[in-house]
Amino acid sequence: MKVVSPWLLAQLLIVLKISFGVAKSPSANLADLFDGRGGAHFGSSSGNPIRVAFQGEPGAYSEKSTRELLGPKVTAIGRPNFEACFQAVASMECDYACLPVENSLGGSIHETFDLMLRYDLTIIGEHDFRVNHCLLAKPGVKREEIKYAISHPQALAQCDNFLRGLGIKPIPTYDTAGSAKMISEGNLPDGCTPENTAAIASNLAAQLYGLNTLNEKIQDDDTNFTRFLLLARKGVVQYLNKNIPSKTSIVFTLPNVKGALYKALACFALRDIDFSKIESRPTSASLLNFLKFRSQQKGRKTRNKADLPRFRYCFYLDFLESELDQNAQNALSQLREQADFVRILGSYPQRSRLVGPVAEAVEELKYIEVDPKEISLDSLPSDSEETKQLNIGILGFGHFGKFLAKKMAQNHKVSCIDRMDKAKEARDVGAEFFPHYEMSKFLNDLDVVILAVPMIEFEGVVLSLPA
Repeated sequence: MKVVSPWLLAQLLIVLKISFGVAKSPSANLADLFDGRGGAHFGSSSGNPIRVAFQGEPGAYSEKSTRELLGPKVTAIGRPNFEACFQAVASMECDYACLPVENSLGGSIHETFDLMLRYDLTIIGEHDFRVNHCLLAKPGVKREEIKYAISHPQALAQCDNFLRGLGIKPIPTYDTAGSAKMISEGNLPDGCTPENTAAIASNLAAQLYGLNTLNEKIQDDDTNFTRFLLLARKGVVQYLNKNIPSKTSIVFTLPNVKGALYKALACFALRDIDFSKIESRPTSASLLNFLKFRSQQKGRKTRNKADLPRFRYCFYLDFLESELDQNAQNALSQLREQADFVRILGSYPQRSRLVGPVAEAVEELKYIEVDPKEISLDSLPSDSEETKQLNIGILGFGHFGKFLAKKMAQNHKVSCIDRMDKAKEARDVGAEFFPHYEMSKFLNDLDVVILAVPMIEFEGVVLSLPA
């Protein structure tokens, strides 16, 4: 049995992702985790070095924003929802995800905020995308013949005055680019035909689905911008310097005491650090449980449930300095003394600038011939693959070992071994138990072995394993 250097604990993350259905197979290796872009090099057959996940159908505004930021040759892969984009990057099927975080008219997109807490991705760039809605129809159809307009409800609302002026009835659908696809394929709501229906979508959708653009910029308000974030597995803070205007995004929670938020913001204000955004969101159940656990670990008395606030809030803050600037370092250090929880979501250049490996990859794309059929995709190879059932062995069956076994047994065959007799506990979570003297039998035919032992015992356990 080959033993990988144990200090690279990131390999365990791959195992956990498999158990939760994020990764389809354990083929990802440690070298893939730590390459220059913080991810695997999943180039296409044409050699394209960048694969980016976005939410929506091909031709969506998210794809257009991706191409504005990273160039027209990037391979953009549409995913059905925001979490699928996070999963594609976390499982290394994509290098980056380009996702909307706020709109100048509609406000924040809260799902993106919530997912940034659940996944260990970091922000490496931002892009302010101007939304220009277009009225699209089949070739040969005139605007006077249009009776219905289909699109996402938000897009229809943003073009309400235009549609009213023409007497066109809005019909909501699931997606802007999806509505263009529906017209192209003739898959339309009742009463709609390709001859009397138009879609409100981007001009990129018109190109992809063979539609004519009857009108451009039909939105009622011309100041419609959406801010997108570029997410990766590895940050770019080390590539920032004093000559690059930078921004840092953080999230923190505070104790429920008077003046807590004022004191937290003072950490930055007293050092003349400017903010560009601050927003509060109710704390997720998982983070709330973590805060309760850490409070108990520190020996704090648990209050009665009647005394607990009904809501705990996370504060999302963007400030206009790099995380590594001395001022920012001091402010963050002071904030950590006051806050229950602080996480840096990313430190990155402002205003669509790219630095580090992603900038190098974008420059490389300019000199690569790319098959036009491969630059806009709507699926990943894993979409058609079934999750492979693995034989997973857990060495050590304490609290952490039981937790892993319970989760992984939902999708995989799990066996465990311990010095103590834990046969009953193993049966309760659906795992097979081996006594310690049957180590060789336990290790036979395993795909993955997880050492769930205290760190002080880690080296001794590794050395005791059969060669």
